[in-house]
Amino acid sequence: MATPPALVDAEWVHAHLDDASVRIVDGTKYPAARDISEETLYNQRHIPGAVFFNLAECCDKSSPYANMLPSAEQFGNHVGQLGISNETHVVIYDDNGPQPGMFSPWRIWWMFRVYGHDNVSVMDGGLAQWLARGHATTAEKPSVVKTEFKATFRPALIKCYEDVKENIERQGFTLADARPNTAAGTIPGAINVPLGSLLNEQKCMKTPEELKQLLGDKGIPLDRPLAVHCGAGMSACAVVFAAFLCGKTDAALYDGSWDEWSKRTTPS
Repeated sequence: MATPPALVDAEWVHAHLDDASVRIVDGTKYPAARDISEETLYNQRHIPGAVFFNLAECCDKSSPYANMLPSAEQFGNHVGQLGISNETHVVIYDDNGPQPGMFSPWRIWWMFRVYGHDNVSVMDGGLAQWLARGHATTAEKPSVVKTEFKATFRPALIKCYEDVKENIERQGFTLADARPNTAAGTIPGAINVPLGSLLNEQKCMKTPEELKQLLGDKGIPLDRPLAVHCGAGMSACAVVFAAFLCGKTDAALYDGSWDEWSKRTTPS
């Protein structure tokens, strides 16, 4: 089976609502606290047939750092309960409520890829674009049959603290920083590529040509190894995703990101 496109639009999703091989996933996680939980918002409105991926639960809760990657077993169990098998085409979106844009789908996309699943896409523009196209939402939860998902870890797609620390001297890979504000400090040598710079005026992902130009202008060559960090491993995945759209399929995430780095080193 051919690998599906990494980015699909709302019309593609609407046309595949009744496709049994496709599982639509609401992967909403807010960048800042709100007066309604992500799951409560899902319970109020979501794309018909969508299941809720709980990023607050599907993480390594034993880690002192935020949003760290869960074990292969935990990830497999979580997505299996959502009716996702190794044959499922997963399509992820988020619902940023009154603020159009996206924050978390790329993180879930990366998690699927780091656990060996390439049959995964992101819906461009999130629920804001779905609603802008005039499509309906529902509060009805789909009936889901638990299935088995076998997670196969790809270590090349993740960097740890030691990798990043050693890279300051060795310069084995380019390091990008997706934070919108670096006033708290930076990892030496990191190149700032804020998530917002990847999006157009409609808060959709820019074209591959535009992204290549952007990354090139930032001094990020796509012909050498690349790793990305952010505040807590979320928005960095958007830069990994952008690089993927440009043909670079091996960009890695520094999972601990600034949350870990700032607690283990002296900021520069």
